[in-house]
Amino acid sequence: MNHEFEREQEVLAGLLELSKRHSIPLLGTNDSHYALSDGSILHDAMLCLSTRTKLADEKRMRFDGQGYYLKSRSEMERLLPKEALDTTLLVSERIEGYGTAFDYRLRMPRSPYVNPEEKLRDLLEMALASYSQYPEYRERANYEYNIITRLRFTDYFLVLADGLAVAKSRGVRIGPGRGSAGGCLLSYLLGITAIDPIELDLSFERFLNADRVSLPDVDIDVPDDRRDEVIGIFEELYHNRQLESELWELLERRLRLRMLLVSSDIHTVLGKSLRGVCPLPASDAPQPSQTSRTATE
Repeated sequence: MNHEFEREQEVLAGLLELSKRHSIPLLGTNDSHYALSDGSILHDAMLCLSTRTKLADEKRMRFDGQGYYLKSRSEMERLLPKEALDTTLLVSERIEGYGTAFDYRLRMPRSPYVNPEEKLRDLLEMALASYSQYPEYRERANYEYNIITRLRFTDYFLVLADGLAVAKSRGVRIGPGRGSAGGCLLSYLLGITAIDPIELDLSFERFLNADRVSLPDVDIDVPDDRRDEVIGIFEELYHNRQLESELWELLERRLRLRMLLVSSDIHTVLGKSLRGVCPLPASDAPQPSQTSRTATE
């Protein structure tokens, strides 16, 4: 590999000499940490977040050199001998198959329930009991339930509902919900969000659409000083039971990123002061039994 910094250049020169002296074929590689070249700034910021430093800090952890992304053949030829890249291609062509490594997999956390669909239905029935005089709630809930279960997102909602319920029980303030997730009645009935999409006439299709499949994305806002606690709750509930390590890592990264984007850490990395940021609401989002309407309205 060649990322164009002094120490690596010295090592590369030694490898070239060894290859020539002992007639050992070279194999060209590249250390890749993000997909595109313009990902370097975000990658650098994430390094600062993980090490609690600022971009302006001279002695912070950083990657020497440049080009830690997936390069094209032509880009690699400017950095390494052509024969080294030919060897890499030769090795790849000898691979008989990749098994299921590149097959589509739904990277979703699994809840501990034997029958997640039945559990979700039970929770909805409990919440819908408060809306017996409003048939539009049951109709909308059934519609969303059918799409969510068909797309195999049931566990996602159960995991979020369980984890956030525990967080609220421990006094963690959870935001009411942002973005398209506000259009999901199931999220509201499960206590994931505090926004009634029927009362506010919000569309579910902006959140999930059976004809244009996209992964559900629920923005979770928590106080900056308790985000690690919330992540710990999900780990406590699932990491040692039903979540495979790769799924937990995905959930953890996603939660951390969402939480960091609404916290003071970004300002710390940039060396900016945090002013004029609206605090999270003091009241918790409602539990499934708490509703904005009652049967006596």
